[in-house]
Amino acid sequence: MVLRAAGKDDSTATLLREALAGKQGEMEGAYTAGSAFLQSHLGIQSVGERSRILDTAMNPNSLYALRPDRKGAVNGWARKATVEEMRAVVEFLQSQGLTLDQVQKVVSEHPPTLVYDIEQRLRPTFEYLASLGMTPAATVVRRPSLLGLGADASLRRIVGYLQEVDGRSLAEIEELLATTL
Repeated sequence: MVLRAAGKDDSTATLLREALAGKQGEMEGAYTAGSAFLQSHLGIQSVGERSRILDTAMNPNSLYALRPDRKGAVNGWARKATVEEMRAVVEFLQSQGLTLDQVQKVVSEHPPTLVYDIEQRLRPTFEYLASLGMTPAATVVRRPSLLGLGADASLRRIVGYLQEVDGRSLAEIEELLATTL
């Protein structure tokens, strides 16, 4: 593909090509390092599975996350992550009581977990689940996508509705959170 800017000299097109190539190179480096991390630290051997996890977590236009009823980018949370950031997430999950096998399950079932901010998303979710009397690690392992709900907004609203409007007990709410949301 040849880029030509209307009314501009070839240097504009060259700059644009170089900028796009640089961005692509940065992402390829992040994918390569991330893939090596997933293989060496989480034991995910399949190249296809590692690619799916990283694409879902880091690509705002991932085909794995596209929904037919939406147009455009659907991964608003997707971002490039470093191995250090991924390692911190894995270590945080382990500090919350998940085994390495359970961390692998969570990451495989809900890849965005790898790029979530620990202090803004993960810790508040674990703390909120604990404040309800649940065992956060067990609940998250049963339903990893719960980590996608913001504790302060979505999760509290859902639990509040189930308690106040539906009259559900905490045991019923825990079962619903782990199996249906």
